Formats: sequence, structure tokens, C-alpha cells
Amino acid sequence: MCLHPDGQHVLTASADQTLRFWQLSAGDDAQVLRGHRAAITSCVITADGSRAVSAAWDGTILVWDLNGRSLHRALSEHRGAVSSLALLESGQQVVSASWDHTLRLWNLRTGALIQTFSGHAAPVNACVVTRDGKLLVSASDDLTVRIWDLQSGRELRVLAGHNAGVKSCVLAPDGHSVISISEDCTLW
Repeated sequence: MCLHPDGQHVLTASADQTLRFWQLSAGDDAQVLRGHRAAITSCVITADGSRAVSAAWDGTILVWDLNGRSLHRALSEHRGAVSSLALLESGQQVVSASWDHTLRLWNLRTGALIQTFSGHAAPVNACVVTRDGKLLVSASDDLTVRIWDLQSGRELRVLAGHNAGVKSCVLAPDGHSVISISEDCTLW
């Protein structure tokens, strides 16, 4: 689920393969967006509110025009389920994390694949980008959290310590610390 920048709308992602764009004042009157062929795992909205991006178990990433409530383009380079999305502050690029063990950086305006990040040895479950857009952090079932240079695609650091798959990661408000959670019930 993600809140629209106008504060009046919410976008929800569902296992029924739909996105629903809710007007908060109407409550139960949502517009349905269809396009995925499997459960939707993640959604984000650009800062200007004009576009949404969704990802699903079918391996696709769909870019939506929220003004027209229509599908704008499909991105489909992943060879496995897409588990997570991270939107860059500019709203022009998004990172996708996949069970194909990769992360990919996309240009939302053109649909072009900019960079592929390879190094994980198992499905990638989550990703987050630093506010300045310089670093990418990923969490994987290979028991690691990795830090990447977003521009070059180079892996900068591997953080190990969990004894089971790492399911999520977030950045601390200072932007200098990473918090991760694992199936081993530990928080780092």
C-alpha cells in the first residue's frame, strides 16, 4: 500500500492481481487497475503523483498513468518473481528486486534497463535506495544484506550475520545505518 502525495488517495496491491486506487473520502469506491497475471508484491507512487509502479510474482513491473488510470508500459527483463520496488527521489527511476537473484535499475520515462546488479546467490527479497540516490541496499535469502553503488552497479559491501534468509531492510533516518530482519527472528 502507498499513499498518494495529495494525501487524498491510497494505492493498494493485492494477491487478486489488481491494484486499487482509493479516494479516502469515498471509502469503498476504488478504481481497479488490472494488468498483472499473478499476485502483486509491491507498489510505489512517484512524488508528483502522476505515475505508479507495481511488481508481481509473474516477473513483471508495470508502470501506470494515474491521471488516466491506465497502463503506461510493462518492464519484463526479470526471469523470476519481482519481490520489491524502490523508487528514487527524482521519480524518474525505480529499482526492482527479484527471485532471479538480481536487482535492476529502470528509467521510468523510457522503460530502458539502466543497470543490472548481480552478486546475490539466492532470491532478493527487498531493496531500498538512499535518499541521495547514490546507494542501493538489498536483502536476500543468501543470508546477506548488500550495499551497491547505484551509478556503477558495483557491490561495495556484503553484510553477513543472519542465519536464515533476510526478508526486509530499511534505512535509519540518518541514512547511514541499515536495519534488516531475517527468518532467524533476528534484527540487525
